[in-house]
Amino acid sequence: MKPRLVAAAVSAVAVVAFAGGCSSDPEAPPQIPAPGAAADATGQTQAPPADLSDPAVAWAEQVCTAVEQGGKKLSEFPAVDPNDPAKTKQAMLDYLQRISDTLGELSAGISAAGEPPVDDGAAAVDAALTRIDDLRGALSTAREKLSSVEASDPVAFQTALAEIGPELEGLNTTEGPTTDLKANPELKDAFAQAPACRRVEGV
Repeated sequence: MKPRLVAAAVSAVAVVAFAGGCSSDPEAPPQIPAPGAAADATGQTQAPPADLSDPAVAWAEQVCTAVEQGGKKLSEFPAVDPNDPAKTKQAMLDYLQRISDTLGELSAGISAAGEPPVDDGAAAVDAALTRIDDLRGALSTAREKLSSVEASDPVAFQTALAEIGPELEGLNTTEGPTTDLKANPELKDAFAQAPACRRVEGV
């Protein structure tokens, strides 16, 4: 399973929706081999060897390590109980805050890595950090909306969840902040080689 941070938020809402009697079980997207990867005799992809002496690959490794750590923190979804809406509400609020905090840590990790040693690297980082800020803003809005409803009112609670779901689903149209980094051709190649990035991508 790919530890995509935004996907974790959407999955969390899906869990609550399921507990409320509205299940959703979308199929996982197919795995796409990284550029330069080859298939072995069993059909499994074999990634090209990494060259961490390459500054761009080393930079991508540092960033993807931060992404990987964030994914591990979000691997445990909130406990929900359809018979205890107050507990479910608080679990969701805590989880959405945890996602926002983790995205903040990822932003700090990208900044700590410095400017990537590639052409137009600073622009790619700026775009990624802007995306993170946008994601955190959407999460904050969703959290405020959920916090404002009474869990004891099942209609209002389910309505809030129904409104939050599409908002977070919209955030899952990309792979998250790394999308902007990989829009840079040199960084895309570096991400394809870095071991931590291959783990994040499930390759």
